[in-house]
Amino acid sequence: MASAVGYGRGAGEFVDPRDGSITLGDYITMPWSPGRGGAPKTRQNQERRARLHIVPHLGELPLRSITAAELRAYTAKLEATVSSVDYRRSILSELSSILEAAVDDKRLARNPMHAKSVRWPKASRERRDAWSLETALRVRDVISPRNRIAVVLGLRCGLRQGEVFGLSPEDIDDAKGVLHVRRQVQTSNGKQYFALPKGGKTRTVDMPRSVAEELKRHVGGISAR
Repeated sequence: MASAVGYGRGAGEFVDPRDGSITLGDYITMPWSPGRGGAPKTRQNQERRARLHIVPHLGELPLRSITAAELRAYTAKLEATVSSVDYRRSILSELSSILEAAVDDKRLARNPMHAKSVRWPKASRERRDAWSLETALRVRDVISPRNRIAVVLGLRCGLRQGEVFGLSPEDIDDAKGVLHVRRQVQTSNGKQYFALPKGGKTRTVDMPRSVAEELKRHVGGISAR
C-alpha cells in the first residue's frame, strides 16, 4: 500500500498501487512519478503542463476511467482554452507519456491516447523565415557593444543563445581555429544553471579569424571594465 499525498485525495488516505484505481493526479505526484527525468528546465516544463492543463481536467479520474470518450472531450477543452497548436500537442504528449508509464506499471492494459478516435491537433506548418544576411548584419552593428559578440557567434559559428552565454575562455582554441561548445546556460524557476548543449552532446565548430578577433576585443573590453 502507498500513501497518497497529491491531487484528488485527502491527507492520510491510501490507494492501491496494484491497479488502476489510483487517480491520475495521485499517480502523477507519486515519488516515483513517471517521466520526470532530464534537466531542471525539462522537469519544470513537465510539471507546469501537468499542473495547469492535465490535473485540473483529468486529475480526479481513476486511471482505468480515462477512456477515449473522456480524452475526446478533453482535447476539445484544450482547443477552446489553449491557442497554440504546438503547446496543445506538447500537453497531449505529456499526458500520453504518463499513461504509457501506467501501462508499463501494469495499471492500464493499454494507453487510451492511442485510440484512433482521439485526434491530436495537426502539427503547425507555420513558416518561419530566417533573417536575411543584411538584417542580421544590421542588428550586429546597432546592438550594444557588450552584446555584439552574441550576434557574431550566432551568425558566424551557429551557436545558440544559451551556448553563447555558456562559452568560456578555455573553450576558445586559437591554435586550431575552433570553438568547443561544451555547455549552455538555462533558466529554471528564476535561477540560471549550466547544462549540456541541446541533445546532451558537446561539439566543436570552426572559428573564422574574424570571430577570433571579435572575441579578443570582447574579452579585452570586459577586462578593461
